[in-house]
Amino acid sequence: MLRSPEQQLWVELDRERSPAPVSDIGEVVALVQAFLQRVDRQRSQAAKRQKQKDLKVQAILAQVRKIAKEDGFDFATEVDSINLKLIIHLSDNDYFAILIPFNQFKEVLPKLRTAIQALRETYNSGVRFKTHLKRGYRRSDWIRHQDL
Repeated sequence: MLRSPEQQLWVELDRERSPAPVSDIGEVVALVQAFLQRVDRQRSQAAKRQKQKDLKVQAILAQVRKIAKEDGFDFATEVDSINLKLIIHLSDNDYFAILIPFNQFKEVLPKLRTAIQALRETYNSGVRFKTHLKRGYRRSDWIRHQDL
């Protein structure tokens, strides 16, 4: 809101001024109410997106826990806004990561066991991988298959 030398009240947003001055306080109230409604909608949509993401994470973790228990491997996870990173423990010094995008998790989950088995079998045959994970994983970060 800006006040002109003529004592008129103008609305300015992103350096663009309204075409006419505010005629009465009702216009200001309407503007504030519209803004608050928009903020409420944005908060509601963000909460809905977070709830959907949380459900996807839980679905992925349930599947991973089942596979880990049945196939006998330890794992760790990290979650960001786009992916769940599944880190499979191979040995004290070796692990690999599988990125599971939230927007494709329904397509990825059925293939997960096969991918993990193939990578573990390849590793167990003596082939070593080079990964570019930014940090190592302490033993306390791992979810042990014996504990599932």
